[in-house]
Amino acid sequence: MTFILGMNCFDGIVLAADSLEEDGINKRIVDKLSWYEGKENSWGIAYGCAGNGPVISVFEEKVQELFLGTSILAELYSRGSIQEQFEAAMTYVYQKHPNEQLDVIAGVWGSKPIDKAVFHARYRSDCLEIVKTYGIAGMDGSLANTLLSSMFIPSMNVDEALPLAVFVTAIMKQKAAGVGGSTKVMSHKIGENGWEWHEPHKIVGLEARYPVDDFYDYLLHYWAEKNPEIKRPLDRFPYEE
Repeated sequence: MTFILGMNCFDGIVLAADSLEEDGINKRIVDKLSWYEGKENSWGIAYGCAGNGPVISVFEEKVQELFLGTSILAELYSRGSIQEQFEAAMTYVYQKHPNEQLDVIAGVWGSKPIDKAVFHARYRSDCLEIVKTYGIAGMDGSLANTLLSSMFIPSMNVDEALPLAVFVTAIMKQKAAGVGGSTKVMSHKIGENGWEWHEPHKIVGLEARYPVDDFYDYLLHYWAEKNPEIKRPLDRFPYEE
């Protein structure tokens, strides 16, 4: 499975993903975020896909064909054209592989602040849904949604949202089946011309700064505080030896 997160921040966009791909037999580490940048870096789109590896490859090849074939990368920003080609690629996949699932999170930016947008192409829908806060693609995102609905606010800037994206992805890697590997993060800030890939050492540093075990300890202490009749030691879980 896969975990893709897109965050629509006050001043930009943050995309995060795990990097584990498995088919039930083999495992490998892959980059699950792809991107294109338009004329003179005046606009850009990045996206992450959740689904079977071969189907994702078909989708990515179709996106490349449509973007390059229509010369959209040589044109100025047009959200309508970008959405049209992206939706056409989704339609192509469902027509070619009607029994497969594909879930996509995409971020788009242009030269104006109003151009910024995050989209979610959900399973069995070739229409891009506008994401006002955050979008999750991949395996059951109930846990991630619980965390983000409590911790993410639209007024967060990119610098504030980035460590949150790393933290939530770290929890998903620990708790969700099939989610793992290194975390990949890219972002865009309004006023800048391009996507920024965040170096692995920066991501590892953020994971070390916000260890998930500390978070679990806080939850345990919270519950014990609300239930003082609990007599078990608070420095260990009941089921641990």
